[in-house]
Amino acid sequence: SNVDYNGDLNNTIYADLLGDYLPGGMEHQTISEFSINFTGEALEGEALDIHAGMAGDRAVVTCIGPKGPCFEAEALFVQDQ
Repeated sequence: SNVDYNGDLNNTIYADLLGDYLPGGMEHQTISEFSINFTGEALEGEALDIHAGMAGDRAVVTCIGPKGPCFEAEALFVQDQ
């Protein structure tokens, strides 16, 4: 279910990866905005290297496949009260 008709990682999965790899997790946080920049394809069976960190008040998640970057995602989130 993670692979589309063309054998690529389905684009909707990138948003899941953003949530899964957010530094500190999602508990007690609400995402106020996010963006995903698709820069290359990830094919079925390829190993992906995922990096996550904070850049100021933004969480940044990048994914690199065998042919180079696949996507970069950023999320701005606010602390729940």
